[in-house]
Amino acid sequence: MNPIIILSNYTSMGGEIHDTTGLNYSNSYDDIRDTMHEEDMIILVDCQKGTSNTLNLIGDERAVIDHHPVVDGSYEYADLRITGACASIISSYYQELGIHPSKKVATALLYGLKMDTFQFSRGVTPFDIHMFSYLFNFIDPALLKGLETNNMEFSDLKAYGAAIENIQVFGNMAFSHVDFICPDALVAILSDFLLSLEEIDVVCVYARRRDGMKVSVRSERPDVHAGSLAREALDGWCKAGGHAVMAGGSIPGDIVKEFGDGFDEAIVGRFLKVLNM
Repeated sequence: MNPIIILSNYTSMGGEIHDTTGLNYSNSYDDIRDTMHEEDMIILVDCQKGTSNTLNLIGDERAVIDHHPVVDGSYEYADLRITGACASIISSYYQELGIHPSKKVATALLYGLKMDTFQFSRGVTPFDIHMFSYLFNFIDPALLKGLETNNMEFSDLKAYGAAIENIQVFGNMAFSHVDFICPDALVAILSDFLLSLEEIDVVCVYARRRDGMKVSVRSERPDVHAGSLAREALDGWCKAGGHAVMAGGSIPGDIVKEFGDGFDEAIVGRFLKVLNM
């Protein structure tokens, strides 16, 4: 019996790690799948079972640490808090136990905190600010600068180009289809990128995956909850949801194939119907 920690990166990429942060991961799910057993104890971090972004893992999901709305509460241990970043929750364990994180760990956590809150402009809470202050004492400034200034690869430019070329605008909502396999993390970044347009306050970006389509939703409108919008629009296709300002889902390949060339029209129509547009 082995304790296994599954991060959101492992579960959302269909077993493949795509690193857009400059940090290296030791394993992907495919690397450890053959060594996992049904009796293994799994800790889910920044994700929850019962969502389309999380694989049906081999083993027993005993614990969860997450900052998303509760999806499934059947764990032996659950630390589920609505905060701006899951990194804040992990950081609090160091503080509460009186353990000083190493420079690399502190820097990674602080970078994750900044990224998840979009530089403290999205979903941030006083708890996140407190954890930022705590972590700041232990970080490596040079490493942090490197992460923040070298977080894009040359191949990412193709995805940016596709998102711009394929944008469709309906009122203040933008849709864009990236018609090739694109890392989930990059799909989310593209959503934020399009949301920066002055005329746009709701965004839906979807990109092809090996097993279907990844959808990322953003909202700056107080009357449009991104999680509720994604959940209603994708109902019957997949389990989707998230926060008030950011959400997502993963549509299975058979659904995408069913609509063929009409998929763009189908997904746009679903979102516009929910918004009564």
